Amino acid sequence: MTLRLLIDEDVPSGIVRALRRRIASIDLVRVQDAGLRGAADAAVLAWSANAGRVTVTCDRSTMIDEAMQRVRRGTEMPGLVVVRRDAASRLVIADLELVVTATNAEEWAGQIGFVPI
Repeated sequence: MTLRLLIDEDVPSGIVRALRRRIASIDLVRVQDAGLRGAADAAVLAWSANAGRVTVTCDRSTMIDEAMQRVRRGTEMPGLVVVRRDAASRLVIADLELVVTATNAEEWAGQIGFVPI
């Protein structure tokens, strides 16, 4: 199955634009476009699970814990990709492009990954 993304509101818009330019067929939704601006992490991850989308975030402080709680409870968690805020954008974009083009949704179920790799 093709990897579908939910982009958290803390991910810089330049990264989103670059991904859309590099991968014409990318299926991504931004949190703000889903009506989730300012929503709690639990709500973002629940929406992502219902939509079957891997969440991409820069929020290391709370999103990881919330995702791990979902996994521990046995609640669906289609995956979380955590972007390092201090990383060079070109590295983040290249690694996210690799994630989208070389992996699938089944591989991400219940997983947390970090970029740059």
